[in-house]
Amino acid sequence: MRNKLIISFLLTTLLLVIVYIAIINIPICAKKKGLHYYSTVSADYVFKDKDAIIEYCSDNGFNTNYCIFVDYSIKSGSPRFFIYDFTKKDVIFSCLCAHGLGGGSTAITPVFSNSEGSLCSSLGRFVITGIGSATYKNCFRLKGLDPVNNNAATRGILIHAGRMVSYHKLLPYIPLSKTCEGCLTITKKGLFKLHELYRQEKNKQILVYTFNNNHSQGIFKDS
Repeated sequence: MRNKLIISFLLTTLLLVIVYIAIINIPICAKKKGLHYYSTVSADYVFKDKDAIIEYCSDNGFNTNYCIFVDYSIKSGSPRFFIYDFTKKDVIFSCLCAHGLGGGSTAITPVFSNSEGSLCSSLGRFVITGIGSATYKNCFRLKGLDPVNNNAATRGILIHAGRMVSYHKLLPYIPLSKTCEGCLTITKKGLFKLHELYRQEKNKQILVYTFNNNHSQGIFKDS
């Protein structure tokens, strides 16, 4: 009897592993005709280091105390949403962040787009423009500042929390779902921390920088 239970447990575990591997490797949505997709961006507007970022913030009247980084090259089951303190020169908070389900993305490999209807995340520089939207009252609105994300406001790209992200544990990848259709979908704890930061800052135009290529790999070299 005990051997049967062990075998049953092992078979069930193996089945779950197979299902999980299939889920994280199979795209939910295919690429749509007429839309533009990309996986990396030109180095022309990719920051090489944090000094360049704070200089950009200062030149454009953005917050020079804090910045948000999202490194999509990190597995979605690990923290990849970072709040960076320019004064301390360190990350003061990190949490999980899902990527969009569109364009043939899988949980392992995100595909990016700036096109309306793509359901994809976008790369590049954004700035927080306010709180709340027609879809989510508890969220942060974003404006895209680069050619690869300048449709962000039109697309309704936000920072908001998602149940699947908030309660994801242990596994290396967050399965794709409608939790994220291109927004920066983070944990409830992460959204609470961002609200806390937003309230304390006089300059609420906080820069958000998302990346997924080799040009940006040195960005946390001194963190």
